[in-house]
Amino acid sequence: MAGLFLSFEGIDGCGKSTQADLCFRALQEMNIPAVKTREPGGEPVAEKIREILLYSKDEIAHSTEVLLYAASRAQHVARVIRPSLEAGKVVVCDRFVHSSLAYQGYGLGIDIDAIWNINYFAMGGTFPDLVFLFDIDLEEARSRSKARENSSGREISSNNEINNREDRIEKRDLVFYRKVRQGFLELAKNDSRIIVLDGREPIDILHGKVMKAVTRALNV
Repeated sequence: MAGLFLSFEGIDGCGKSTQADLCFRALQEMNIPAVKTREPGGEPVAEKIREILLYSKDEIAHSTEVLLYAASRAQHVARVIRPSLEAGKVVVCDRFVHSSLAYQGYGLGIDIDAIWNINYFAMGGTFPDLVFLFDIDLEEARSRSKARENSSGREISSNNEINNREDRIEKRDLVFYRKVRQGFLELAKNDSRIIVLDGREPIDILHGKVMKAVTRALNV
């Protein structure tokens, strides 16, 4: 079986991480070799870059942010994603290049072509086969993020510890996130690999739609 690269995208609080996890578990239950990973991070060096990107107390220039995401991605692709695909595995990735385009391109107003060119080099021709974009309005996304914060923490760190820190990106205002959401939708208009799903739908319904597309791509 040839490898398959899946990425899960959307604004913070859209439910993409939940769906990525459900997809990975379903693949395991089907005895399909799979790897679940995330960006930024997913690999020891890339995780160190993630720490700088999300939690640095020093000011990070927008251009530096773009380059750090690309550097993390280059390491991630070289050490985790490409070897897994070459081994015939399904790669389930929580965020990939479309997040850079939406967050730094549309959100921060950095030239989209410049971001593409930088990441084209970083990815070395490795690109998702399917991109699941979970679209949701900002108010619902913020409500979900608050609920997650009050229950089980913000994220699980690379050593499986709960991380309760608010990251730099989460602190940006609603104007920024409106641009990011619109950016994702604009990208979807011009890329047939992007499947837009309504993030307000029940978790099990969304999971069913994801797996229908995945099994079709795998021809199983």
